[in-house]
Amino acid sequence: MTPLLAATRTTTEVSGPSAGFWIAIFAFYAFFILIWIVPTVVGLWKVFVKAGRPGWSAIVPIYNNWQIIEIVGRPGWWLALLFIPYASIVFMFILMIDLAKSFGKSTGFGVGMILLAPVFMLMLGFGDATYLGPSVAPEGGRPPVGTTPAGWYADPWQQATWRWWDGVGWTSHTG
Repeated sequence: MTPLLAATRTTTEVSGPSAGFWIAIFAFYAFFILIWIVPTVVGLWKVFVKAGRPGWSAIVPIYNNWQIIEIVGRPGWWLALLFIPYASIVFMFILMIDLAKSFGKSTGFGVGMILLAPVFMLMLGFGDATYLGPSVAPEGGRPPVGTTPAGWYADPWQQATWRWWDGVGWTSHTG
């Protein structure tokens, strides 16, 4: 073969990932969305409705965190803490534990809401849990007025088995 012919010869070699690689990436991403994100959002939607918040806020990325912060009774500046890399994981753990306690669930349930979010969000949203009001009392005061009627509920601070909710806030009466 002459040098001129060799220089004009085209190659059909493809560099980079194959089409099969991209199909696998897309399939994994679609699987992740269907198995993890969709059930979590559906459960969070129901949780928001139980707490008297708009359910659609579960699909708005930053606004849903704001709603969780308001539901548990944390101050609004906690939203800024969720933008700190790595530290936001710790703050989200705290918020999920507070959210579980706002519905009368245990600390372990709150940890489950982080580690296995689809299952625990669906359990909280579709289960028999009732919103008891903010689990975090403001400094020097009582939680703000909630939508839950007066009655005995699981103690959100786990100091006793039951605590009386008078329709406005938690009382010192335990059982």
